[in-house]
Amino acid sequence: MPLAGESPIVFCTYGLYSGGAERQWINLAAALWRRALPVFFVTYEPLVGANCHYLPLLKESGVPLLDACQLTPPDTSSIPDDLDRLFDRLGFGTASMVLRLIVAFRFLSPACIFSQLDEPNIFAEIATRLCGVRRYLTSFRNHNPTNSTAARIGARVSRHGIAPGMKHCGES
Repeated sequence: MPLAGESPIVFCTYGLYSGGAERQWINLAAALWRRALPVFFVTYEPLVGANCHYLPLLKESGVPLLDACQLTPPDTSSIPDDLDRLFDRLGFGTASMVLRLIVAFRFLSPACIFSQLDEPNIFAEIATRLCGVRRYLTSFRNHNPTNSTAARIGARVSRHGIAPGMKHCGES
């Protein structure tokens, strides 16, 4: 069990669907947890039906879960126009998803955030940058920006950033 007060490593994804990436993510978080590292799993879509397939595995591992869709986002009247335009361009997701992740990340005050899969990568990176977390690791399973609007926008956010001075994991 990690020591109280340590900044956790956060694993962020949309939910706990029955995919291989989701299972690998839980296994990685559980392995770090067993090594007494502070770990949290954060999801942002409701954990119901098929989207909670791996919930028993996560609970069995002991890794704590924060379901960001249960959090109240900040007042949406303060959403920057740029963020609204970004979601219009993406064609999926909402600014409130990112705002809930910001609330979760600020609450947890993580040392680093890991995300995986296209949509969670974009949402988590935007939230990470807007809430000031300095270390972020993303995993694109098929990083071909020519074939995916989400991947192109995610790559652009990664290259140009939203918050100057942010470092990705491994950078000094």
